[in-house]
Amino acid sequence: MVKKVVILLILATIIGCSGEKKQNTTTQKENIKIVKSIKLEEKTIANIKNYNGELKPQQEMKIVTTTGGDIEEIYFKNGDRVKKGEVIAKISNADVEASFFEAQGQLLKAKSTYSTEKISFEKYKKLYEKEIISENDYLAIKNRYETAQGDLKIAEGKFLKAKDDYDRLRVISKIDGVITDLFVKKYERVESGKEIVTIVDSSKMEVDIAVSGNDIKYSKLGNKAKIYIEELGISRDGVISEINLSSDSNSKKYSLRLLVDNGDNKILKGMYAKVNLEQGEVSGIFVPTKAVMIKDLYSYIAIVRDEKATIYRVTPKETIGDMQLIEFEDYKAGDRVVVEGQYLLNNNDKVKEN
Repeated sequence: MVKKVVILLILATIIGCSGEKKQNTTTQKENIKIVKSIKLEEKTIANIKNYNGELKPQQEMKIVTTTGGDIEEIYFKNGDRVKKGEVIAKISNADVEASFFEAQGQLLKAKSTYSTEKISFEKYKKLYEKEIISENDYLAIKNRYETAQGDLKIAEGKFLKAKDDYDRLRVISKIDGVITDLFVKKYERVESGKEIVTIVDSSKMEVDIAVSGNDIKYSKLGNKAKIYIEELGISRDGVISEINLSSDSNSKKYSLRLLVDNGDNKILKGMYAKVNLEQGEVSGIFVPTKAVMIKDLYSYIAIVRDEKATIYRVTPKETIGDMQLIEFEDYKAGDRVVVEGQYLLNNNDKVKEN
């Protein structure tokens, strides 16, 4: 009986030890965490920055009446194409027309007077040089000539102003383009300063973006960019056509203007553009943005060395696309950074690649 009890105790001890060993093995297996990592190394990548802006025509001309008057004729409508020099509308204004003809008459009169006085002056000048007439007579003729000369200049100035007002009664396009914002109607009376029409040449479009002082040094005339117009679902190539080296007083940023070809006229004024602009190259240690963990406002990454994880605090720098430039003083050749499963790791956890 005693032998049977001893044997049972020995068997229970062996089974217990075996079970404990199996449990420890299971526990060890459970401590190995599955992760996905990539090799960490220094690299140089293109510094592509994303900006937003509104597209507008490179050439856009607003015509405002400086005289006002009654709309006499309208020859085009919104959406029509117009050539440079074509008359879009005619305005009648009796005061402007009267001033023009009066100025024209005054100019003709001044020219006649000046011509007469010039002939007299040249004749009396010769007589004075021969000492046939007195100095007083000569100076009197000279004074009349110079007065006529001044009156002619005044008449020319008044005529130019009157002619400009008169010519503006015909609303003429100064560029090839498309009629927009033509909302006046025939026989309508418009006041001075009223906008009559806008002519838009959409064959070339522009978009303005604002870049930081750090990026302006990479911006050169002719640099290329990708312009994406979400409303149309299309991309176009753009180039930097203007650089304003004076920063905005509020944002402290610098303005760049990019030119976009629009020969098919698909892009319309006011459409929204996303601009991807290459701003030089950046070298350093880059990690995918998803690899960076934020805890208590600090940034961390999980590094794998010898199949063990270590959590390191890093200093984030520039973000380029989906890559994050970091300052990582503890970097060693052969390091791997965890990109999946890092939030479940603690220091010295054993890991296995997924």
